[in-house]
Amino acid sequence: GCTASYDPEIQPVAREVVRLLDAAEVDFGILGKNEICCGSTILRVGDRQNFEKMRVKNTESLNATSAKTIVTACAGCFSTLKGEYTDDLEAEVLHIVEFVDELIGEGRLKPTREVARKVTYHDPCHLGRYCGVYDAPRNILESIPGLEFEEMERIREWAWCCAAGGGVRTAFPEEMAKWAALLRLEEAADTGADTLVTACPFCEQNLGEATRASGGLEVVDILKIVAEAVE
Repeated sequence: GCTASYDPEIQPVAREVVRLLDAAEVDFGILGKNEICCGSTILRVGDRQNFEKMRVKNTESLNATSAKTIVTACAGCFSTLKGEYTDDLEAEVLHIVEFVDELIGEGRLKPTREVARKVTYHDPCHLGRYCGVYDAPRNILESIPGLEFEEMERIREWAWCCAAGGGVRTAFPEEMAKWAALLRLEEAADTGADTLVTACPFCEQNLGEATRASGGLEVVDILKIVAEAVE
């Protein structure tokens, strides 16, 4: 995904993917220079002609591999590949939380180290409302020893959008994106958590910038929590 490639704050997420897949002895690869943007944002703002060019190129590159499963740690990439690409892709598309949940369930990934954090979880729109993935991230958090997990008031399909995706943060960074993020951070703080966990780089960017500006919860990707628990 673009965000994990170009944003230094998000690049550690891609490294955690590699670390966890290595720990589970998964045979995996990347497209490298053949990977281009999935086109999620350009599609959401209405440029379907250029999105289609991206979709065709990515589909050809992905189908040229021997992969049986396509995994991404970006909720936007996931919903786009699953929703707009899936009829033409030869491999199953999973978000990394679904894949990690399976690896933990199979005993291939073992979170045995205690993580002394109190966390709450923010449901990304592209992962939750778009694709219905709610249980996998919660299963992961509940599998980690020492972790205290507290839900916010608005969760799952009723979760408050942080306003990072869909072109909102690009077009309205202050009047909508920052405002929505600050409201979500207040709701997270009300749980007594010290860490706000999410599974989307757009959410992590927006909520992270808002909390650094205002002072408050640490905002991290769920893979960071898993990596802390895996020996």
